[in-house]
Amino acid sequence: MKRIIISVSVVAILLIIVLIFRGSEEKSEKVIEGQKDRRQRESMRLIERDGKEIERLGLAIKNLKRIPFNINQKTYEADKKGGEVGSIVGVITDENNSPFKGCIVTLSSSGTPFVAARRSDMSGKFFFDKVEVGEYRIRIQCENARTEREGILVDKDKVTNLNITVRKEERINICIISGSVIDFVTRNPVEGAKVVFEGKNEKSSEIATDSLGRFNISVTSPQRGRIIIERDEYVRKTIDVEVNQKEIVLNNIPIVKGNISNEGGRYQGIGAALVERNGEFVVVQVFENTPAYKSGLKSGDKIIKVNGMDVNSLRLEELIALIRGDERTNVVLTIRRGDGIENLQIVRETIEIK
Repeated sequence: MKRIIISVSVVAILLIIVLIFRGSEEKSEKVIEGQKDRRQRESMRLIERDGKEIERLGLAIKNLKRIPFNINQKTYEADKKGGEVGSIVGVITDENNSPFKGCIVTLSSSGTPFVAARRSDMSGKFFFDKVEVGEYRIRIQCENARTEREGILVDKDKVTNLNITVRKEERINICIISGSVIDFVTRNPVEGAKVVFEGKNEKSSEIATDSLGRFNISVTSPQRGRIIIERDEYVRKTIDVEVNQKEIVLNNIPIVKGNISNEGGRYQGIGAALVERNGEFVVVQVFENTPAYKSGLKSGDKIIKVNGMDVNSLRLEELIALIRGDERTNVVLTIRRGDGIENLQIVRETIEIK
């Protein structure tokens, strides 16, 4: 009897265990099914979202005006902005269809002698973006080669594509003279300064500095010459150059605002005569009863600074313009006298030339 009871109890316990296990298994299956349903719903949501995004992107691509290639460019001037604009892209090759890299590409128009400039990349490509609508001329200056192309039309929101073949001229060596012009006092870029090269063999076309004071000129090499920089209200600047290499860089050329003319036999200044001697500015005469005389300036003094600014990069006429100024204004001259250094504060006056 006991054995029967024990057997029945064991069977009951086993049955209960089986039922519990099956219930857990069914519960796990329901959890897994629920997870699958959630993943499927999430996948459908993502597919629907991506489909809308792809459709939107497809419409955008369909309406996009594409530029045919990417260009790694060295920029010399920011393009004009505002108004109706388009773009110019091009590639420069030689007669063998090989790319011409490092060429200076200058853009100009009949109304603006200098609009912008680019340097062609390793693939011979160049790119002008946001160019105002109109007709332009492109000048290309490469090593041992140069060419021009006129009548280039730029339309609104369109890309003008150019394929330009440049014929090499082995007998001609080209030097690119580039640089920037700044105001001597403010150190700010000077826009609109006229820059030209005058050499033994040629005179370059006149280039206007851009909004950052930059310019670039192409001349033949070798030869000697000078860079001439002129700007309204500034003293004319000349720089002697020896053209005997592929590129000459003249950054931060200072020019001085002022006037050195003696109108009506008078000028506003301090009343001293200066000369440039062995790279130094020397006082050779101080006129009596003038601001220079009253301040204690003496013949033989060497001027090394004006208003705290070193003047060793200036020419004599630029120094004179810097010292001159409006009547009743101050100028501070730092002078070397013997082994000593002195600062003289001088009040400018109208000086009569006798």
